[in-house]
Amino acid sequence: MPSAPPSKPSPAQVDAAIRRLSQAAAARPGDARARHTLALLLLERGRRAEARRHLEAALAAQFAPAAFALGRMALEEGELARAEALLRAAASAPPLALDSTFVLAEVLERLSRREEAAAALSWVIARNPPSPAPYSNLLHLLIDLDPERAEAVSGAAVRRFPDNARLAMLRGYVLLRRKKAAEAIAPLRRALALDPEIAHAPGSLLQALRETALWGEEAETMDLVRAALARSRPGGEPAILLHSALNFPFSRAEIKSIAAINAAQHGRDVTPLPPATLRRDGPLVVGYLSPDFRNHAVAHVFADTFAAHDPARVRAVAFSVGPADGSDERRAFAAAARPFVDLRGLSDRAAAERIRAEGTHILVDLGLYTQYARAGIAAHRPAPVQAAWLGLAATSGAPWFDYLLTDDTVAPRADEITETPVHLPHGYHPACRLRPLPPAPPRAAEGLPEDAVVFGSFNHFTKIDGDSFAAWIAILSGVPGSVLWLRDAPEAARQGYRAFAAAHGVAPERLAFAARTEALDDHVARLGLADLMLDCLIYGAHTTCLDALRAGVPMLTVLGEGFAARVGASILGRAGLPELVLPSRDAFVAEAIRLGRDAAARAALRRKLAVVVPAAKTFDADAQARALEDAFDAMWAAHEKTAAR
Repeated sequence: MPSAPPSKPSPAQVDAAIRRLSQAAAARPGDARARHTLALLLLERGRRAEARRHLEAALAAQFAPAAFALGRMALEEGELARAEALLRAAASAPPLALDSTFVLAEVLERLSRREEAAAALSWVIARNPPSPAPYSNLLHLLIDLDPERAEAVSGAAVRRFPDNARLAMLRGYVLLRRKKAAEAIAPLRRALALDPEIAHAPGSLLQALRETALWGEEAETMDLVRAALARSRPGGEPAILLHSALNFPFSRAEIKSIAAINAAQHGRDVTPLPPATLRRDGPLVVGYLSPDFRNHAVAHVFADTFAAHDPARVRAVAFSVGPADGSDERRAFAAAARPFVDLRGLSDRAAAERIRAEGTHILVDLGLYTQYARAGIAAHRPAPVQAAWLGLAATSGAPWFDYLLTDDTVAPRADEITETPVHLPHGYHPACRLRPLPPAPPRAAEGLPEDAVVFGSFNHFTKIDGDSFAAWIAILSGVPGSVLWLRDAPEAARQGYRAFAAAHGVAPERLAFAARTEALDDHVARLGLADLMLDCLIYGAHTTCLDALRAGVPMLTVLGEGFAARVGASILGRAGLPELVLPSRDAFVAEAIRLGRDAAARAALRRKLAVVVPAAKTFDADAQARALEDAFDAMWAAHEKTAAR
């Protein structure tokens, strides 16, 4: 287990010790202790083959430390099954139990046996280890496995090691993931005070400020993130996660850099599979890799298109790495897939080999770096052609993706992405088929006034930046008596919204918050109570724009700078509603006020929506599937042409 290292001998001293021990080993070949010590020195000098020979001899003499050293070597070389066996053997020797179990946990995690890895680390922690490393590693596992327990463990960790910056950072990150952003701020600031260059803390602090509507403090924290980006090294830990960075006004070049840093971390120490030599004999085998074949927005918008694939052109395989939630969405993908393959429990390399074994021509990663995603799988290059799509509204930054599925609105500039763009004719974003909705509830049931103009924005609260909110408040000021209806948000964010409104002359009572509802169609139906939806300016509406159109409600957006700010414009333009896409913030505010004051204009927009939305290819799953198949044909043809050279 890591602890403070002693002063390191010089290379000359190490070489002298190797000579002495080599002589001793030659004179006494059965001296396992001497051979073990010699092997460790040989490893330090990079002489692994010689070290292995001495360690194997010491192991044959049942010298337990040799099993530990060989187990670590096997881990470094990716021989995980052998590493597990050796480390379990070493752990049976009491003096080595803590260190061996600690390293065994890393092996189990790489084997995707995360619950077992967590149990191993918990055993180590129960014995009061002198190092903070077991706490840190356990928290990385528990953040997804058991967030509630992660919160308890992080609290114990910072009490045990109060001056450890990494544990303070993890405490803040866990609280942020637990939707306790207000509580996360103090440990994140503590982490930065202890180590101003600690990874993740600037980005997590930035997100915590957003989730508590402390917009005035974001600029200073963005400077910390930018400074961390300037210090970044290939394969190092990112200052901010890509999906979080999209919420903030980073430039296109900065987003591209952040994506590359995130990708490099996932590609670190990955040895790709040997190049696949596949021919096309019948339909293309297209594998969709996703953590979201479940009750999730990606499944909501993509399930119908996935099922609409023409089996004569594409054999669509679902490679799942996310939770098995038993949802209707998961069952729909399982029924349509040929086949549905659950990759949980496999290491990244084993998962890549399973994808390869399916004869996958093209792999489409729908998750990238989002929750439960396994970016390391695609890094192993299981398919000859690989593309990124949908999970993140940004470039992947990863050299193992050949293509990005996009369109000419969301990513018109090739220099902002690292992949070759493939422009889908019906738009970057798919949608489910239109289907009848249940009746909308009365406004009173949602806490909305019957006779007021209701502006809505159902973007997730993490997307609500200060400039967008200020624009919305200006719109409320310009339309007397109107209200702003928002998606449910944590109390700290609500307090921030109300305080901002009051400070700008708008009564806080004019803000309404929608209660959470589980049934998607019920949620979409109630959106019909709004008169006009308003987009965010940095990370705009994607599925929420589609939901508004399904409910028959117009949404105003701005054609922003970055990918994430342009998806709403793509959807609205392709739905036949280009007049709802404004060129600037000022034009957005002015148009919202005009429509808010003109009931006839709003009614005319609704009538237009009722005609153009059902005709839009966006909601035509068959057309979307054909467009994807055309794209896949072109991608495979390009691959074959290159391979033939």
